[in-house]
Order: sequence, then structure tokens, then C-alpha cells
Amino acid sequence: MGSTSKIKIGVIGAGNIGNVHINEFLKLPDECEITTITDTYLPLAESRAQEYGIGNVATI
Repeated sequence: MGSTSKIKIGVIGAGNIGNVHINEFLKLPDECEITTITDTYLPLAESRAQEYGIGNVATI
């Protein structure tokens, strides 16, 4: 992996713990990028995606 490559992150679970993980990953913008989020309750995943600018919402 080159020094300019970012780790692509997919978050499974958009609840409180998922939100904590998202906030921690966002502290590392040069190292990683959150590309996708999913949750069994799709409206929550969609809300988090909109809130944090996550480009993809996956269905389970």
C-alpha cells in the first residue's frame, strides 16, 4: 500500500456505538475514508450517511 492510499471503511451499525466509531475515524482523514454505512434500520443508516457525508448506504 502506497503512502497516499487511504483505508476504505464500511460501518456496520449506525447506532450509538457506530456513531462513536464514525467520529473516531473522522479524526484520521489522511489515513482512512468512510465509504459505506449500513444498519438493520435503514432510515438510521441514511440519516448518519447524510449527517457525515458518507456516500453509500448498504441494505442488509
